[in-house]
Amino acid sequence: MSNPDLLYAQRPVKKNDGNNDGIIKKEEKIDKDNKIINAIFSPPDSLEISVYHAHNPERFYPYPDSMLDHYFQQSDPVREQLLDYTYLGSLGNPARPTLFEVEERKGLNIGFRQFDLYDRPLDSIRYFKVNRTFTDTYYAQGGTKDDFIFKGTFTRNLSSQWNLSLDYTRISHIGFYSRQKSRHTAFNTNAAYRHKKNRYKAFISYSFNDIQQQDNGGVTTDTLFDDDFYSDRTNIPISLSNANTRTKEHILSYTHYYDFLAPKTDSLGKESGRHLTLGHQFAYTPGNYKFTDKELAEDSIYYQYLQVDNRGLRHYLNWDKIENTFKVSTFKTEGNRNKPRDLFNVGITHIYQKTHQEPKDTFYNALYLFGGWDYNPIQAVDINIYTHYGIGNAGNEYLIKGKLNFNLNKLGQLNAEVSNQRFSPDLLQGRMFISKREIFNNNFKKPITTSIKAFYHLPVSKTTLRVQYHLLNNYIYYDTLGFARQADKGVNVLQLILQQDFRFKKIGMENTIAFQNTNDEFIRVPKVFMKNSLFVEGKIFKKVMLARLGLDFRMNTSYFADNYQAVLGQFHLQNEEKIKTYPALDLFLSFKVQTFRAFAKMENITDWFTKKRYYQVPGHPMPDAHFRFGVSWRFID
Repeated sequence: MSNPDLLYAQRPVKKNDGNNDGIIKKEEKIDKDNKIINAIFSPPDSLEISVYHAHNPERFYPYPDSMLDHYFQQSDPVREQLLDYTYLGSLGNPARPTLFEVEERKGLNIGFRQFDLYDRPLDSIRYFKVNRTFTDTYYAQGGTKDDFIFKGTFTRNLSSQWNLSLDYTRISHIGFYSRQKSRHTAFNTNAAYRHKKNRYKAFISYSFNDIQQQDNGGVTTDTLFDDDFYSDRTNIPISLSNANTRTKEHILSYTHYYDFLAPKTDSLGKESGRHLTLGHQFAYTPGNYKFTDKELAEDSIYYQYLQVDNRGLRHYLNWDKIENTFKVSTFKTEGNRNKPRDLFNVGITHIYQKTHQEPKDTFYNALYLFGGWDYNPIQAVDINIYTHYGIGNAGNEYLIKGKLNFNLNKLGQLNAEVSNQRFSPDLLQGRMFISKREIFNNNFKKPITTSIKAFYHLPVSKTTLRVQYHLLNNYIYYDTLGFARQADKGVNVLQLILQQDFRFKKIGMENTIAFQNTNDEFIRVPKVFMKNSLFVEGKIFKKVMLARLGLDFRMNTSYFADNYQAVLGQFHLQNEEKIKTYPALDLFLSFKVQTFRAFAKMENITDWFTKKRYYQVPGHPMPDAHFRFGVSWRFID
């Protein structure tokens, strides 16, 4: 992608081509990885801030601007996506992608993904390059003090060589129905050191992810919603009265590089020339997962065959993971670029992991040989190639992927990506225990996936088109009983995602529609999912405040959505309840004054006009119409 050296987010925009002359303004779009398709610039006397990651500290991405975009009023993480996630209906609840995704794999995955939206994994940790102290805060609240989400980011330079950063997120929600309480914490602190001649660089980070979730198993009936007594939704009976899930994970990492060449910098602090670096990353990740239910009915309808002990159920794991990566890199920088002109690296990663899965231990010991090449001959062209191959417990596992990006300016942006990988099944797909009793034990073949993706964005018409195709061999899924199964044939997934935005004077409309076609036997996703936003935007109060008043709309076609089994921690197939089409509508007002933003929103106002219940997961109704507000404020010192 074409990205700038730095993002100046607080003032009118200017082109930053080395001499700061000319004015340019481009639409900003943010994808799932926080990468910007088009950059926004402003004068050099404002904040300069960019983001990078320790595994590639020479490639910088702009920090998101403080605009009134479609994502600002989406306080729930399931809504802060190109396409919403499907979840149990309450802030912080287990969630899964509505758009089928193929994840890149390396190492042994435990197999819990229901809380991935709320975690902060190692590769996502952000480091900052700034010229001034910067603080970014966000707070959104629902109907009670126990219904909120807070996000805070702080970064400052301790000296010309040291930078300190903090990232903190807290989700707290009491829930709309009984026993839906969530309390999630994600915290990261890190420090970056760069030698004054840029010969040595070091990055130290500590992260903590803590997920606490009450599990109610869903409501037991859908016939009580219109009764006055049950207008307080906590009175509606639920399946589980004492089930809880908690998972905690710490991540301690140290990444450092030594540059044997380290080209000299010019009078403006820009450097150009060839680098040759030796890099090393150490990461230690201990964690645990625990589900408990101490009060069971003698014959639970919810657990059925999983109720292996009438005294109570327990699903417990803990793990310790140590990862070391060594690599040699060479790259060429130029003073006016936000990324190297070319970068080639080769290396080796060793992963050791011990997992205690009551009552047995699993030891994983693997080596991965890897190599990558990034080539950026001109700012408009970006080529990325990466591969790794595993030995030891990762024998014959591999990943090969290539990306080609073209920035054609007014003609748009065109990206293509191809990947093929073979990887180990999840630990839990192979073996599952509840209360120390084995539920199943499988010896699956290693899955193989092939993905082809194409992306085109035309800024003139504000059109974005994505086409994605996935071929899955040896695909593993959870059947209607919650057992892990392996498909006996190839699974195909074809996806088409179209984004089309419109603007006419002060009226705007943002539209996204996704089409999916796949084998319903193994994968259940809606054939069509759409989300739209219609709004009026303009300056008010003597043109000091930018305000936006609008409606958000979401809807998907009817399908047999996966159910959620709390004791397994997994979404699984079901054939009993078809999720019906429901046009969910939200009314919102947002405004912006300099670096301060705020919104007020009434969610699911469709509830005012219909008596139909809104479900995304069987047995887990979405909340009735409810109010939420939020504020965001950025501080620059």
